[in-house]
Amino acid sequence: MPYAYIISKRKNVRKNGVFETKKGGTMATREKNVWILMVFILSGLVIGGLLGQLASRN
Repeated sequence: MPYAYIISKRKNVRKNGVFETKKGGTMATREKNVWILMVFILSGLVIGGLLGQLASRN
């Protein structure tokens, strides 16, 4: 299996909407939500464009 996912054994603790690992790194969930929202909007535009092209064909 050449491509394997490495599972971290660090525990994530949630404090005030921010995940903190034991090593002290932080990852804000709000920033993740913004990226996910942007991906969904862009994918909606692409799918909408494809459906528009299919609908305009005779």
